[in-house]
Amino acid sequence: MTPVTWRSAARIAADIEPTSPTRVGLASAVGGVLAQPVIALVDLPPFDCAEEPGYAVRGIGPWTIRDDRSASESLQDGEAMAVSPGRALPQGCDAVVAIDESVLEQAAQQVYLSVGDPRTGRPGSRPGLVGQGHGIRSASSSAQAGDVLMKAGATVTSGTIGLAAAVGADDLTIIPPPTVATVVRNEGLLPSGPPRRGRDRAVMSSLATSWAMSAGARCLPEVESRDEVIALASTIDTAGADIVLVTASAMPNTLGVVESALRRLGAEILVDELACRPGGRITLAELRDGRRVLCLPADPMAAIVGLAAILGPALASLAGKPAMGRPETAMLRIGVAEPDRERAVPVIVDRGELADLADPQPWSGPHGLSPLGTADGIAFIDPGHGMAQESVPIMRLPGAE
Repeated sequence: MTPVTWRSAARIAADIEPTSPTRVGLASAVGGVLAQPVIALVDLPPFDCAEEPGYAVRGIGPWTIRDDRSASESLQDGEAMAVSPGRALPQGCDAVVAIDESVLEQAAQQVYLSVGDPRTGRPGSRPGLVGQGHGIRSASSSAQAGDVLMKAGATVTSGTIGLAAAVGADDLTIIPPPTVATVVRNEGLLPSGPPRRGRDRAVMSSLATSWAMSAGARCLPEVESRDEVIALASTIDTAGADIVLVTASAMPNTLGVVESALRRLGAEILVDELACRPGGRITLAELRDGRRVLCLPADPMAAIVGLAAILGPALASLAGKPAMGRPETAMLRIGVAEPDRERAVPVIVDRGELADLADPQPWSGPHGLSPLGTADGIAFIDPGHGMAQESVPIMRLPGAE
């Protein structure tokens, strides 16, 4: 196959249907995208209630505080009853005097309520007067049954869950976060500890899984596979995830093993190589059941470019948030133009009032990954472009603000 530009690769990766909507309990909905809006099931509040803790009163005070254990739920003139938010007010209630404006006085085994300053215990200038409806939340003042309180397409957060619970919902219909499984091939690499005895530390399994998690995916436990065609094909085929990430080993024919395994599974190769540098041999394939397989190269810098250009757009589309997988633009503060090749460069983005400015960060440090600790995204620069003050497309790194 002919090497494809990063734009073409991103477009191909994003050409995937969102995960099917499902109805889940509130505790399981966080991170998904609302497939149906949050709707008020009843009028809210369903009846008149107090705005804050205090005393329901009727008529002119000072008011006699009645024992709220009384069988009667109807106030008489000059009576008060302790109430709390969310509790239906007694019949005959004219207003609610909040705790922080209540002064209590006891006389002859009876407690009286006046309007005043509870910190000093002094009644106000009009201790027995309070406006009609003061301190009362009227029925349906917050929402009426059937009101749309949050539209479909919004990402479910803890606030969404609180709102849904407040309107009486026990579950939500969401597009769940996509799932990712990482197939680890560590032959010739060290799974832990520092490099030694001529063997490098395995980097890609940790990098790929953490990238997917930061992008909002739910990652299944990593699965190890031998660097052998039948074993690798079986591992990919049984990985129960929307996207399967396959890392490279240190073996000489590691790419050939992946290609043979994909052919054995009857997969369609969508992207075989990125024209971008770093980039090169990065394979995106589609299995017969529609799942995607992204095979990453051994070079971590090239793998980062593949994750930004391919995995990001694919996860966004699966999650029902395609806009999240599209590039933004920023103006280069300094030039990085090269005439004959497409390049990918980490950048720090400085937000501005008129335009965002991007500071290129050269690939450097161990495996070229040092700039990723501070970078906001990867800038993709077309051949002959990348002059200072030129706007370039940028794919945001997951988790970058």
